[in-house]
Parts: sequence; structure tokens; C-alpha cells
Amino acid sequence: MRLNFSLIRLIILVAALLVFSLFEGFSPPDVEHAESLADENAIKRAWFISLGLFFLGAVAVSIIDHKVGLLDPTNLRLLYVVVGVALMIFSIYWQGSIKRNVPQPPEDEEEVVETAFINAQVLALPDTAKSC
Repeated sequence: MRLNFSLIRLIILVAALLVFSLFEGFSPPDVEHAESLADENAIKRAWFISLGLFFLGAVAVSIIDHKVGLLDPTNLRLLYVVVGVALMIFSIYWQGSIKRNVPQPPEDEEEVVETAFINAQVLALPDTAKSC
């Protein structure tokens, strides 16, 4: 196995990383509203692993050459390309799944606070005011 850093291979690597950035792969999910620190760490770990899988897939697709055999060497590049594309697709799908399943903040926190304040005022009214 050897690494081939030709210009076209580096362009393929950069293009793969640009595609990943278009899918917002480099931006970690917002774990501010996770239920516990363990959930937050698990989400961050899953995001980091998917980032690593995409990078491995991009390297396999772009810069790895692997020939086996002595007399009639066989090039395994096609296998690396297929596995690399599969890793990249899986990683993008996994990141989308992670970001969809992260606990979301309330719709509008100001609205929630305002509603709670209004409800507290209604509960504080005397009984005569409630009957009107």
C-alpha cells in the first residue's frame, strides 16, 4: 500500500471534504439541551467518530494505492474507492441522524417565559376576578 499525492488525487480529496462541509459535517450538533452529561458526551463522541469515518473514506477514495502480487500485480484501488464511498455516505447519513435526534430547545424561550408569567398572574387573582 502506498499513498499517491498527485495533483488530481489531492483535488479529489479537497472536493470530498468540500462536499462534507456542504452537508454541514464539520459543525458539531448543538448539545446544549441534552438531558445529561453522559448524553452530551455520547453525542459528541458519535459526531467525532462519524467525522473520522468520512475522513478515512475520503483518503481511501483519493490518495491510497494498493497493489498485491509479485508477477502479475493486482491493483486494489477499485476496492478502496468502493469502500471509501460507502464510508462517506454512511458518515453523512449518520451525522444527519445525530443532528435530527439531538434534543431541541423550546420553540421560543421568551414565549415560554411570558406564558408562565401570565399563568402565574391568573393564578394570583382573587376568586371574584376569575369568575368574570
